[in-house]
Amino acid sequence: MFCAISLLLVLWLSFFLEPIQSKYGHLVIIVLFATLSFIIFTNRAIAKAAFSEKTDIFLWAYILMVTIGVFFAQNRQIAVNQYINYAIPIPVTYYLFKNGFPLVKRKDRFFLIISYAAGLVALYAVLEYVFQRNPLYEYFVTNIYYKYYLFVKHRPMATQFVPQVLGTYLATCAPAAYYFVSKSGNMRGRIFWVAWSILIFIGVIVAQRGAVVCLTASSLFYFGMKNRKVLLAFCMLIFVLLVVFYFARAGSLRQLGIGGFSEKDIYKNRIKRTITAVKMVKDYPVLGFGLYHYKLFFDKYDKSRLAYLLKTPENMFLMIACETGLFSLVFFILFLALLLKKSFIHVKLKLANHEIALVLLSGFMSILVSMVEYDALYWTVPFYFFWIYCGILSSVCISN
Repeated sequence: MFCAISLLLVLWLSFFLEPIQSKYGHLVIIVLFATLSFIIFTNRAIAKAAFSEKTDIFLWAYILMVTIGVFFAQNRQIAVNQYINYAIPIPVTYYLFKNGFPLVKRKDRFFLIISYAAGLVALYAVLEYVFQRNPLYEYFVTNIYYKYYLFVKHRPMATQFVPQVLGTYLATCAPAAYYFVSKSGNMRGRIFWVAWSILIFIGVIVAQRGAVVCLTASSLFYFGMKNRKVLLAFCMLIFVLLVVFYFARAGSLRQLGIGGFSEKDIYKNRIKRTITAVKMVKDYPVLGFGLYHYKLFFDKYDKSRLAYLLKTPENMFLMIACETGLFSLVFFILFLALLLKKSFIHVKLKLANHEIALVLLSGFMSILVSMVEYDALYWTVPFYFFWIYCGILSSVCISN
C-alpha cells in the first residue's frame, strides 16, 4: 500500500500543476493520513520506534508554536486556512515516510521513479525554453506568471508553475539520477544515466540562477562524499560554465556567468528584505503576526510599491520568524540540525543504506539552499519533498 501511495505522490508532485495540487490538497492529506494509520496499525513495532525518537521533540515543539500562533494571529481565518494546508501535512507526511520506507524491499525503485520523472520534466522545460511555448498554461491552466517569466525573463516553468520551484524540484531530484550511474551494471546503463543526469542539469540551467546554486551545493556534497575525482571534474565544469555564460548573448544565460552572480542589485534587495524582516520580528518576537500574514503587513514596514505576489522576504527562515516567531524558528532549526548531524554521521561511517542516505541528504541540501532564496515551503512541491526526505532520512538513520 505504501509503495503505491508513494509512487502516486511523486507523480502528483512531478506532473500535476500547482493550482490542481492546491485544489485537491485536502484530499491528498486525507489519503496520506489514512495510509499512515494503516501502516501504524499493521506494523506497530516500526511505528513504536519511529514515534519514540527523542530528536522529534523539536519537530513537535515547532508544530506546537505554529498551532499556538494561530489563536493569536492578526487575522485568524487566514491563519487557520494556512494551518490546514501547511502545519497538518507536516507530521502526516514525515511519519508516513518514516514508518513506511522501512517496509519497502527495493528501496532504489523509489529513486528510480524520482529520476525518471525529473528527467521528463527537465526535457519539457528545455523544449519550453527552446520553442517559447507551454501548452499547459495556454490551454489548460491559467498561470499569472507565464508571460512574465517566459517572454520577459526567458525562464521555463514546465509543470512547476514558476521557475524557482522548477529549479528546486530538479536540483532536489538530481542526486537520485547520480545514484544510478554507479549502480548500473553495464556501460550502456551508465551512459544512459550520465545522459539523464546531464538532461536534468540542463533543465536546472534554463530554469533559474538560484537553482544552479542549489544543484551545485548538492552535487559538491554528493561527489565529495562519493568520488573525489568526479568532484574535481564537476568543479572544473562549473568554472568553465561561469566563463562561457559570461559571454552568452541570451540575458537569461548571461546571468549564470561570473558577472551575473556579482550583480550588486541582487544582494541589495536581499539585504533590504532582511532589514524589513528584522523590524517585523522586533514587533512580534514570540508568536509572530500569524501564518500567511507577511504580505498583509509588508506595506507597514516597507514603502516599496510592490505587487502583492512579490511581497515576500525571499527567505523561508525569515518567513518562519516573521509569521510564527523566534521560538518557532529555533525549534525548526534544532530539528534540522540534529537530523542533518545524524544523517551525515550515517553517511560518513558508511552504515546500512548509507548510499540511500547520501542521495537523500544531497537532495535535501538543495531544498535548504532554496529556502535561503525564496519561501520554498509555501509551495506544494518543495514542501512535500522536504518532509518526504526528512521522514526517509530519519528512518534510514534511526539507529544512530
